[in-house]
Amino acid sequence: MNRSASSKSVGRSGSHKSDKAETILSGALEVFTTYGYAAASMDRIAAAAGVSKPTLYSYFQDKEGLFVALVKQLMKNSEQLLFRLPDNPEMLASPAKVLHQMATSVLNEASQNQSILTLMRLVIGESGKFPELAQTFIREAHKPLLENLAHYLAAQSQLQFPDPMVAARIFAGSLIHYLIVQEMLHGRDIIPLERDRMVNGLVDLMVAAGSTSVPSTFVDQSSQKSVGQPSNQKSGKAGVILAGAFQVFTTYGYAAASMARIAAAAGVSKPTLYSYFEDKEGLFVSLIKQLMKNSDHFLLKLPDKTEKPTSPDKMLHQMATSVLSEASKNKPFLTLIRLIIGESGKFPELAQTFIREIQKSRLESLSRYLETQPQLHFPDPIVAARIFGGALIHYLIVQEVLHGKEIVPLERDRMVDGLIGIMIAAGSCHDATADEC
Repeated sequence: MNRSASSKSVGRSGSHKSDKAETILSGALEVFTTYGYAAASMDRIAAAAGVSKPTLYSYFQDKEGLFVALVKQLMKNSEQLLFRLPDNPEMLASPAKVLHQMATSVLNEASQNQSILTLMRLVIGESGKFPELAQTFIREAHKPLLENLAHYLAAQSQLQFPDPMVAARIFAGSLIHYLIVQEMLHGRDIIPLERDRMVNGLVDLMVAAGSTSVPSTFVDQSSQKSVGQPSNQKSGKAGVILAGAFQVFTTYGYAAASMARIAAAAGVSKPTLYSYFEDKEGLFVSLIKQLMKNSDHFLLKLPDKTEKPTSPDKMLHQMATSVLSEASKNKPFLTLIRLIIGESGKFPELAQTFIREIQKSRLESLSRYLETQPQLHFPDPIVAARIFGGALIHYLIVQEVLHGKEIVPLERDRMVDGLIGIMIAAGSCHDATADEC
């Protein structure tokens, strides 16, 4: 009797503790997404959760531990939605049907589930300060999905990918990049692309490439220009201020960055700072635009028209190599990615500026190039351009921004060669008979 009563009491107590922890995590989510990590205080979190500070500290020792617990909880809540392969009976369906079902599920669920988008913003936005947390996300959420997808692709007799892991990266990366651009960066009205069109085009391209032999590609070792953080030599005093702002925003985040801190970092007085920038928001927008300008020359940019024409595989190889080699060693560009995505919930207009001034023109140029190549016959060049660009940006986010190089290693040349091979195979297959593919 006493044991039964004790058991019930423990059950109720455990349930109460769980409910209280959930309440605290909900309050923490509200505070972290509103203020960012640096400006989120335990006082604010306790107030948002409706608990006392002693109660908060009895569950979570400090802010960092609470933040890690929150992200892990969001990962747990989202893992069933992200790239789950269909159940066993459905796995017997054709690869086209299975991949279509998976892609549709990912885009439908993620676009309707704000916790997934919030998780991605938090993990990417704070990955500079929390590399271990970003690596936890890669290890616990991303690595299993890539491995499962690669294993599935390798096991399909109808598909003959020379490198199933690269194929898995392209498939997953295209969808994640689509979500980032359309949903997180509010790009739906700037570069509209219907969900069904993206899914159909992606599945069609992957099945076409997997149904034919993937041609070899050519390595292009053209030299590239390096990009640095905002220069204080070319721009005079404004450049000095932008360099100081870069340091403060990347250290403290937007919410905790003050104009006083920025003035001190730049070595100027506050009146001088305000004579150049009216407020913090205007300064932040100017900084992002400067970073975008500094990164403009290598972001999916086709080689200059004056250069000697070359085959599509060499042209695409040159572009992909330029993007990955330059961006991976360019810390300000990686910071730009973190800032744009991390602050996109609070600054939708800024995110849209990035889409409008950088992504839109590059994707349009690339799709026009793919459409005009007589060797390539993509049914939908716009989707093909999204797949190419999305696979590269996703690779950069996973390997560099989220510090995943050691957890899901994939050499840059292997990624580039595999991507170009699949693009060329798919573009060629669409012009061939079924037997030739």
